[in-house]
Amino acid sequence: MKKTVTSLSFSAKRMTGRLVFAMLSFVFFTATAFGQSNNFKEEIGDLSLIVWKAPAGIDAVVADENAKLAVSLGQPDLQDHDRALFLAYQRLLTYVQSAVQNSTPVDEAIYLSYEKVLTEAPADKYLASMPNGLLVTFIPGLVEALTVVQVPDASGN
Repeated sequence: MKKTVTSLSFSAKRMTGRLVFAMLSFVFFTATAFGQSNNFKEEIGDLSLIVWKAPAGIDAVVADENAKLAVSLGQPDLQDHDRALFLAYQRLLTYVQSAVQNSTPVDEAIYLSYEKVLTEAPADKYLASMPNGLLVTFIPGLVEALTVVQVPDASGN
């Protein structure tokens, strides 16, 4: 007996495929939403034991980081999401610098600034297209730049 293919079997397969895709999308986005944490200290990590540079050193680091960002932001073919990410990091640097100048400890300044930028981003037309979860990738480099580097004693004492 020969099996005939009808348009009904194609539409049934297509509908089943769409249903499976919709269910998987729902599960993925639900897991992502529940997996996000509002505790920014957990996301960044513990910074309390780090020896930070003096405020003048912090100002120098912020100036260096802003110079790097100016080069990146000056690229003519920069995508909107990349521009938003760089602008968000630039804003984070400004907030950190301002908080440190107002006597906030550096670790708290980083946490508060990070939280503030993420809170402002959705309503800000310049930051709204920033990809989720990527701003935190700038934090380790910033922490390293703001950390006092221990110089070994070359005299042998």
